[in-house]
Amino acid sequence: MMVWEVWNVRNWLVHGPSQELSGLELASIPGFLEDLQRYRMTPICQVFDCSCASLHWSLPEHDYFRLDTDTSWSEQHGLYGVGAVLRDSHGKLIGAGSWPRLYASSVGQAELISISKGLQYAREFQVTHLCVFNDAMGAISLLGSSLLPCNEDRFLVDEVKNLGVSLDVISFKYTSHECNGVAYSLARFALSIDVPMFWSEIDSLQWLCECIQVDLSAL
Repeated sequence: MMVWEVWNVRNWLVHGPSQELSGLELASIPGFLEDLQRYRMTPICQVFDCSCASLHWSLPEHDYFRLDTDTSWSEQHGLYGVGAVLRDSHGKLIGAGSWPRLYASSVGQAELISISKGLQYAREFQVTHLCVFNDAMGAISLLGSSLLPCNEDRFLVDEVKNLGVSLDVISFKYTSHECNGVAYSLARFALSIDVPMFWSEIDSLQWLCECIQVDLSAL
């Protein structure tokens, strides 16, 4: 579901039926409420870390997966591209994706959208222990804050946390831009395409493999 479709549903639920919703949006209300209730009631282990201890990419702990996300801005079109890459505790590529033509009213919101897109993608691989990295400290700080105004940032933060309910353990950590090269390259690539694209180890692009190898060579 598109972010704005969910936002319309949220407004409909909070403020009443002041606008007509599409059939897709109306059909999504029961599932939206169910997911939101599960997020509020389910105790999950979440860690928020804004410290950056290394300038080099590092492997996640044993049996954990690492998700790196980032965004890139197109001044020409006024839109963002989003990239995310999922790797296991050996550094093996599990999957990577590029999402083009996404609107956000700020860089912070774009980074939160990148985390949301990455989490949605990672859940398809049924991971249970996940470390999420992003190079926007403001986005990680928002995720760890308990005092947020009721605005678009708050909605995106709730969306990200709700996506984490299906995982046993999830952490959100700040990383340097130097450690986030693969996700950034995927975000830059997103600016050159019109539809989302995804890759796995067996069909990944040569430049993607080379970017991943740069990370592994620094270990």
